[in-house]
Amino acid sequence: MKNNQTNNFLSNNFIVFFLINLGNLFSYIFQILLGSHLRLYLYGEFNALNSLLIYIGPIAIIIPLVISRYVALFSIRDFQKLNSLIRYVFKNIVILSLAILIFLFCLSKFIFASLNISSINNLYFSFLFISLTLIAVIPGGVLQGTEKFMKFSIICSLPLYLKVLFVLILISFHILSIQNIFIILIISILIPFFLGLYLIRKNLVSQNTKILHHEKKDIYKYILPIFLSTILIQTLTNSDIILARYFLDPYLSGAYSMSSVLSKIVYFLPASLIFVLFPKVVKENEENIKSKSILISLALTTLIGIIGLLMIYVFKYDIINFTFKKTDLEIGNSFFYLSLSMFFYSLVNIIISAYAAKNDFSYLIIIILGIILYVALFYFNHDNIYALINNMIIISLFIFFSLLFFLFIKSKKNYFYKI
Repeated sequence: MKNNQTNNFLSNNFIVFFLINLGNLFSYIFQILLGSHLRLYLYGEFNALNSLLIYIGPIAIIIPLVISRYVALFSIRDFQKLNSLIRYVFKNIVILSLAILIFLFCLSKFIFASLNISSINNLYFSFLFISLTLIAVIPGGVLQGTEKFMKFSIICSLPLYLKVLFVLILISFHILSIQNIFIILIISILIPFFLGLYLIRKNLVSQNTKILHHEKKDIYKYILPIFLSTILIQTLTNSDIILARYFLDPYLSGAYSMSSVLSKIVYFLPASLIFVLFPKVVKENEENIKSKSILISLALTTLIGIIGLLMIYVFKYDIINFTFKKTDLEIGNSFFYLSLSMFFYSLVNIIISAYAAKNDFSYLIIIILGIILYVALFYFNHDNIYALINNMIIISLFIFFSLLFFLFIKSKKNYFYKI
């Protein structure tokens, strides 16, 4: 029985890993197509508007996690309430999405002037895309929580395939513009959204049973620490580019940015494994089942990361030359060492996701200490590009080994508690 569960867990990981990362490849192709067919200033304008997604990024990340966790829990605790839970969450996310849309419209004049946008319509369509993005992740969260990973992977990756198809149509008819790009992006998320609604249609049927006040309160209590955790991790993995821009000269900051952007491959490549691990740990924790899910996910992440690091070490200059048309030795070396840092963060991601699934956020102490170290190191050590790279490696190692020690202590406590 255990072997069957392990094999099922591994097969689900393979499905999600393959389909999600194939979608990410299409996302990269989408950017190449835009970069090669738009004028430089229009390409810059599109990415400036698209970057507004960063501000709701943490919300878009935690919504599927929250849905997944409570769908998994209610499928065990009280299956009769599952539909009511999904309808309740759906209603509140729609309200949140509308509130964000109204807020963005209130800021439209400021954003229009600040980003030097060529047309107000471009701005409005980008706002609509951003607000719909929050609603579009709902079916995926339900499918993840019910562990229907083939359907989940298709729903999550389909928008990435569709936007490449639609942009090719725009290019072939010579109607490529920023407004039309955002229109096809909206269509690309709405098609999978309605397909997702069809797949979860049985979970949207009204039930007589309602979720209780304390159950709603538990959901809101869970949102704050998972949101904080997401913000802190994103700060540790993404704000280094901003600091490089502040501390280094334009050439070195540009070199660092290229290396940092590419190094995220090692971080995001195994990140899809969390989609399978998260609901699995939720159910195992609820049913008090011992398993090796976390260790398997850590082993798979380590394997993927090491293969990625070896590929980068051997072909780092070729990758830099292919992507950015640069041959600088400094960029190539930076790329490898920053990838090493991202490798440790990918392992950190597995550990904290597993504990977040258990509603155990005691690891936040270590992440906050990591943030304090991050600020201190960058404040005192920022003279050159290698100083910043050393900071990133030191912080990632500190957090990773601290979490490993944290895991060891927790397991010992549980062992002695049972004795």
